[in-house]
Amino acid sequence: MRRDSVTYRNEVVRFYQSSPEDAVSKGILFPQRMQSYFTYADQLYFFWSDSLHFTERLAEIWTKGNLTILDDEAMQRFIDKYEADRRTFQASGIPLPEFNAYLSQ
Repeated sequence: MRRDSVTYRNEVVRFYQSSPEDAVSKGILFPQRMQSYFTYADQLYFFWSDSLHFTERLAEIWTKGNLTILDDEAMQRFIDKYEADRRTFQASGIPLPEFNAYLSQ
């Protein structure tokens, strides 16, 4: 979806503040930064979108250990994506915690 988003911004909107390569690399780094988000943020909002052409859904709000799930399906898709990314990192020798480990902080 990130690549589709970059393509859409470049070809339809005709404006993008970074290169397509930069946008994709930010998406790759997201799972690696999850620990920092949970450590330093007072509140996190988790959104999910199934497509570039659909509005994102607010899945969950996390406030210093307190979790409010607003959309179970959207949150499960967010977690599934994180876990798939985590397996990819593990295969290349970079271990990341399971998503649920962050929720118990």
